Amino acid sequence: MSDADLLLPLYLPCRVTPLDAASDHRQWDAHNLALLQGLTLLGELNLPETPLDPQLTRLEGKLDLAVLLLGEVLRVRGEVPPAQQLSLNLHTVQLATQPELQPEQPVLVELYLAPTLPLPVKLSGKLQQQDASQMRIALDTLPDEVDDRLGQALFRFHRAQLRQRS
Repeated sequence: MSDADLLLPLYLPCRVTPLDAASDHRQWDAHNLALLQGLTLLGELNLPETPLDPQLTRLEGKLDLAVLLLGEVLRVRGEVPPAQQLSLNLHTVQLATQPELQPEQPVLVELYLAPTLPLPVKLSGKLQQQDASQMRIALDTLPDEVDDRLGQALFRFHRAQLRQRS
């Protein structure tokens, strides 16, 4: 079993919807890259705490408040799906079955990585297999930059899980 086969268990809001096979899912690459970079910079992806200068701490507090307010506005505009147990790596998502989806059907997976900012990372893929309780989605190949950022985000989630266990 390689590292690529390991799935990270997470509890996140997630939505899976059918995707028109003709749609251009590359339109989400810039969105995903900007979102992942922004979440990292805002500290939403479980970065370790570092002591800051008092002025930077005040500025960070104001920025946190602005992000919280933006999140509330976005939450009013669009409903965030409920959180659910899922397993994820850069190539696969495994989650509860949705009976309306068919095998080999192209799908859009929307993952809400930050609780304060209801903007999803949008990943296209294909429903690989489905049984009574679980479905497995093979994700399409991502551009290198997005792949790197998503890999960093998953690594941070994994580190946070390890810190919580100890």
